[in-house]
Amino acid sequence: MKIIKLYFESPVHFGEKRLSESKITFSADTLFSALMIEAVGLGKEDEFYQLASNNLVKFSDAFPFIDQYYYIPKPMFNLKLEKEDENPSKAFKKLLYVPIDSLEDYLSGGLDAYFERESFNLGKLALSEKVQQHDFKDSEPYNVGTFTFKENTGLYVLIEQTHPLLEELLENLQYSGIGGKRNSGYGKFKFEILEDSDIEDLFSAKGNRKILLSGALPKDAELEQALKNASYLLERRGGFVQSDTYATNLVKKQDLYVFKSGSTFENSFDGDIYQVGKKGNHPVYKYAKSFFLEVSV
Repeated sequence: MKIIKLYFESPVHFGEKRLSESKITFSADTLFSALMIEAVGLGKEDEFYQLASNNLVKFSDAFPFIDQYYYIPKPMFNLKLEKEDENPSKAFKKLLYVPIDSLEDYLSGGLDAYFERESFNLGKLALSEKVQQHDFKDSEPYNVGTFTFKENTGLYVLIEQTHPLLEELLENLQYSGIGGKRNSGYGKFKFEILEDSDIEDLFSAKGNRKILLSGALPKDAELEQALKNASYLLERRGGFVQSDTYATNLVKKQDLYVFKSGSTFENSFDGDIYQVGKKGNHPVYKYAKSFFLEVSV
């Protein structure tokens, strides 16, 4: 198990909804798509697809880190709290992320949810005004939602193993940027790939429940077993094809609904890389492979 830490050098814009809004994280399929674009530029798209399809390159969604603390989405469990009163229950409900090294405290109901909420400070959301230029027309202003990370904060991605091609694509991607409005300079980062023995131990443990750490969709043959005793939310993945060679105009991808990271399962599944293009010049893929952390509850 390895960790890719991303240190952002410019504001970021993540999300598929309003341009004036931005999320603070991005999904595994966003990373896959960005890496695939870099692979196309190098003529290595088939090699990268095969690596990902065969699970030789497999990664989680991107999650926050603050200094040496790594966070994961709050797992979807019904917990019995140590303090049986209303306020701690509300605090737990408002938590979005849990420190991975405090996961055992969270599962036992003993996590200090107030402290975690107060100490979770990644940076600042902002609204930037841009100007859209049109030939023979007046300039039209529009707003872009951005997020700027504080010093010693950023996002990390878990990978089961690294590969020379993955590292080459990341080297290129850090200058291209990830997310939206990259032509405005957003999403540029530096990265490092490192190991963490505590996280390695956590992922090597076995348990009776599995926390999903990537947006994933089981294959048809996997779906029935995956749904047994599962606690999950579905999330729509859509957006536009970013490739300049796909079509002469902007084309929307087919929508795909995936299990949201933080969903929990009794049975694991692999998932797949789905074709979400329409009638364009090349395939368009949506990465929906699973990345699980096993726990005992």
